[in-house]
Amino acid sequence: MRGRRSARKVCERCYVEPVDVCRVCERSKPCLRAGTARAICRSCLRSRTKGRCLDCGRMRTIHNYVNGQPQCALCRHKDLESKGICSRCGQSRRLTRLAGFTGLCEVCAGIKSEHVCRDCGLEDRLYKDHLCARCNVRRALQPHIENAAPGVAVKLDAYLAALIATRQPRSTLRWMHGSVAYGVLIEILAGRCPLEHEALDALEESQAIEHLRSALVVHGALPPRDAPLFRFGCWLEKQTAKVSRTADRRHLKAWAHWHLVNDLNYRRRSGKLTSRSVYYARTQVSQSIAFIEWMRGQHLQLADCGQSHIDDWFATGSKTRVRVTSFLRWSVKNGVIAKVTIPRADQPPARQRLQETHRREVIDRLIRESSLDSRDRVAGLLVLIYDQPIARIARLRLDDVQAAERGVLLRLGKEPIAMVEPVACLLSALVREPHGGAVTAATRTPWLFPGKVVGQHLDNERQRRRLKVL
Repeated sequence: MRGRRSARKVCERCYVEPVDVCRVCERSKPCLRAGTARAICRSCLRSRTKGRCLDCGRMRTIHNYVNGQPQCALCRHKDLESKGICSRCGQSRRLTRLAGFTGLCEVCAGIKSEHVCRDCGLEDRLYKDHLCARCNVRRALQPHIENAAPGVAVKLDAYLAALIATRQPRSTLRWMHGSVAYGVLIEILAGRCPLEHEALDALEESQAIEHLRSALVVHGALPPRDAPLFRFGCWLEKQTAKVSRTADRRHLKAWAHWHLVNDLNYRRRSGKLTSRSVYYARTQVSQSIAFIEWMRGQHLQLADCGQSHIDDWFATGSKTRVRVTSFLRWSVKNGVIAKVTIPRADQPPARQRLQETHRREVIDRLIRESSLDSRDRVAGLLVLIYDQPIARIARLRLDDVQAAERGVLLRLGKEPIAMVEPVACLLSALVREPHGGAVTAATRTPWLFPGKVVGQHLDNERQRRRLKVL
């Protein structure tokens, strides 16, 4: 329904806008936003042309006028969201830009503000029902909370409160309007989707669902689960099912579980599990399956493998074929295939160090350029000055940074060490910044370099790519 006439709902076709004076043509006509200073008739709205924005200087569609000068929608929204200290009352409020009232808030200037949330009174950009973004989030969630299945709202209470208390309510509002994860959350509240890992696993795999799962785990609605290892296990089951011969499939699964899965579990317990570890394990499985299928193409089983087959396999194809060596060595050790000579896997190239002059130039740039992201500045200085590996930097926690009499201490090993200036100053500033990669919920994170997924630190590969740009 477009509007109401008297007490009856009126469709969009029958709705007629109230009559007001159009701010563009200054004629008394049916106008949109009637009763406000932004009233405009439909004719002027359709013929509204582009103009050079007063603030950004770009040719944009005119959204508003400031002292007779055109203003685009983006700059208008920035005006509505910005705050300043009023020169008369001294409060932090939205300042007017009308001529003759420079530096005054709208109240001290005697101007009736139209953009004030009618629920909380916040001066901000407004959305549906003349409410700010946070109040819209609260109102959208309230009916679902009141009609939630028994016991579900209690389990989700911490997460729902974090959604409302987020530091970026506009992002939360966009997430609620466009993300499939919000629809899943509503299904969970209604009781149509169980609040279990298995229920989320049954849904179509997507990054949005994994973000929701991580948020529910962090806020205590779901028990913790090692997501990378679980996804690797599911992927492994699907891949091994592609091997047609039962005996070969049995050997492949035995090797994968006893060798790869155990190695990944050990890395997880020791805190050394990275995305590259899981990726390398996947390529080992893929190459092992490719070798089995290559043997099947020659009408041979894995047990028929001989030295000539090994030589042919490594002599042809891409360099990634060497990643089958682990499976072949396991097969020889367990008597699956005859004793053969297996070439060594190529060793990764040694890490190239920067030349001293280049290293000093990058250090000076990281110290001098305040426009760079503070996380990149700190991480880059830890690499270049303290020679720390990226994997260790990504796992640093907020409590690893300590303030002491002798300066700022950082725990890089068993004992914390004092940071030199200006690393100490940048590190202290980074700790004071709002932390948490996810913006849809107010979630506290223990990580110094938080990732986009709730409760997880920045991925090593992503950190490496960020530093490579520098």
